[in-house]
Amino acid sequence: GADIAPGTVLCAKIVGFSHDSVFLDVGAKAEGVIAKAELLDEQGNLTVKEGDSIEARVRKIEGGTIHLSKVLPHQSLKSRELVREAQRTGIPIRGTVASQNKGGYEVDVSGVRAFCPASQIDLRLGKPTDYLGQQFTFKVMEYKENGRNVVVSRRVLLLEENQKKAEETLRGLEIGSVVKGKVTALKDYGAFVDLGGIEGLIHMSELSHGHAARAGDVLAVGQEVDAKILKIEEGKGTQKKISLSLKALASDPWEFAERTLKEGEKVKGRVLRIQPFGAFVQIMPGVDGLVHISNMAVGQRIKDPREIVNEGDEIEA
Repeated sequence: GADIAPGTVLCAKIVGFSHDSVFLDVGAKAEGVIAKAELLDEQGNLTVKEGDSIEARVRKIEGGTIHLSKVLPHQSLKSRELVREAQRTGIPIRGTVASQNKGGYEVDVSGVRAFCPASQIDLRLGKPTDYLGQQFTFKVMEYKENGRNVVVSRRVLLLEENQKKAEETLRGLEIGSVVKGKVTALKDYGAFVDLGGIEGLIHMSELSHGHAARAGDVLAVGQEVDAKILKIEEGKGTQKKISLSLKALASDPWEFAERTLKEGEKVKGRVLRIQPFGAFVQIMPGVDGLVHISNMAVGQRIKDPREIVNEGDEIEA
């Protein structure tokens, strides 16, 4: 009806559930909907059942749906005081991510509604399902007197935490030592690895002894790796640039090849690359042999190695 406008408080009856929403009868043609995360207790259990009535405030009306949020009984002066205090002192405060809206997330901080911009919810933005219904620690960045404009950030705290971790990690790092880390990103020029609040880079040339066209051929995001520290240099600001190597930990395939291959023996391999002068054949990981164009066919002159072999062919030589 005309009396249902954003900000109105209604008494609404619960009529159904989906995996992330609760549907309510608000006595109007339109259906009311509220995020299920708002009606969970600390343990993550639902506090209501079908047929229950709750007090809810209209957030917005969109496409025949009335979006509601719970009216919190403890949305009292005490909770506002708490939030104001958190902003004044900079002390972190717990909050539950209640819903997603344009540009970010609504967070219930001690019963007070706060807004967390999408850029401030994490160091690297994930999917909404990573955050909705979750409890995190936030820093109150802004508090306007009417309490309508409370802005919080989780990223600020994560950065502070990372800074502490990075300082500790750095103290334990030295050139030549082997470190454990987790792959965070793959780029054209190599792979970034988190060593604990601080990232190192494995350059493409240090990924493997073999030919890797892309970092993704050797590594995957989230993979745990052991790497050797090649260099620690000054980076931007207080950051350090750490160069890592996987190749340095893998035994050199050429030493193995020298011990095991003998002139005159037959080997099988896969054609990797073709050049005008011949074909490179991988005979073991990291060891390529060259079949020169003059040794490709008996008694016939060929202009292009592709007349005899193609990339990917298995051949004997």
